[in-house]
Amino acid sequence: MKDVAGMLAEKYGATAEEIVAAGAMKLYLQSMEPAEALRKVRAVYEPKVIRLDSGEGVPVQSNIDGAKYAAFIDESVVFAAQKMRGRGDALAEMVMEKLKAVDGKCLIKCASVEFMSFIEDVYRSLHRREY
Repeated sequence: MKDVAGMLAEKYGATAEEIVAAGAMKLYLQSMEPAEALRKVRAVYEPKVIRLDSGEGVPVQSNIDGAKYAAFIDESVVFAAQKMRGRGDALAEMVMEKLKAVDGKCLIKCASVEFMSFIEDVYRSLHRREY
């Protein structure tokens, strides 16, 4: 994966709510400078990394702060809803209805592996850009 823009929200959800949340987070992160986006992600995700002989870092036993991830999801949903309100078309109305169903805390409580991997993939993508 080259960057956040290339990530497909559909890959990160087992449910419609997870897909909508992944799309909202993607939109929110893309609205930021890469350094700011990485800072946001680091507040949620703390990788434990080992270095291979090749020099490549591989995360192992990384930590995701569930409460912070839930808050980040909610923040992203609010941002996406504001963007959609600004459009004012029928598609935006439909997206806003889907966004209303997303609750970060509920998502984190029963999140799929695919959904939890979103934050890890974003971290790796943004971290690579830093170097």
